[in-house]
Amino acid sequence: MTSWPAIRTNGASHHQYEMGHAASIGLAIVLIGLPLLGLSVSWMIETSDTASYDGLSLYGFAQMLAYSPLLSWLGLAIGVPLVHWSIRWGFGGWLVTIAIGAICGAIVLNGAAWTTLDVVSIRIGLIGALFGGAFSAIYWLVMRLLSPVLFQAPE
Repeated sequence: MTSWPAIRTNGASHHQYEMGHAASIGLAIVLIGLPLLGLSVSWMIETSDTASYDGLSLYGFAQMLAYSPLLSWLGLAIGVPLVHWSIRWGFGGWLVTIAIGAICGAIVLNGAAWTTLDVVSIRIGLIGALFGGAFSAIYWLVMRLLSPVLFQAPE
């Protein structure tokens, strides 16, 4: 998997690092595409019958995905500059991007829950890390597919 490096990539000079188009599409997918997916799944699941535990949990997950832009913009404000800095300096691998997204997601969701550090706030932080890592993986994949030159393994 040398064409999909986990940590190190080639550093990009200023002229090579014009990826506004790829970054815009990645942000659009995270901020528009995933919520639309969540809404469509929740509309398909919702029935007039009493939902089972599995249906309720899938419905809850779809609703969290649908309403995620309400908080994910805070994580994007922190994470996108960090991801672009890491790409520019040669640390643009998928593992680094997922780690940045997971940390930003945990920070954003724990921002309101850190009044006391208990089991509930730790679980909220883990949910934020899960969503942040997933969103950043999708963001990295879109950028990787649209500008593959920047994401080659170092020689």
